[in-house]
Amino acid sequence: MSIEVVDWSPRWAEQFDELAAVLRTALAGVASARVEHVGSTSVLGLAAKPVLDVDVIVAVRDVLRSRDDLREAYAAVKRALAADPGMDIDTYLAGKSAVLQQVLEASGRMTPEELDAIRRLNGG
Repeated sequence: MSIEVVDWSPRWAEQFDELAAVLRTALAGVASARVEHVGSTSVLGLAAKPVLDVDVIVAVRDVLRSRDDLREAYAAVKRALAADPGMDIDTYLAGKSAVLQQVLEASGRMTPEELDAIRRLNGG
């Protein structure tokens, strides 16, 4: 598989705006959620792979820093998924959803409705 790096495109910002609008609508009930354009395509003038990197931020890092049990559970799930030689990125991401839902709940910053909205977005 080859990697393609292309000249910066103003279309990337437009594509992010379109995608972010959809995500923000879906996350309307999650007051703490932020949608951010990250990675090389978010940097004006920088050549990049023509793939947008988008982060939806809801307070995961701080919980994992403070809760050994959840950090270890998350690491175990990631390792188990990565050990499957046929693992693809979509299945990997979906496989982490249950433990991430526990992390979000442990944050104490989200209402049951917000947690349910995220669960639905992740196919749960």
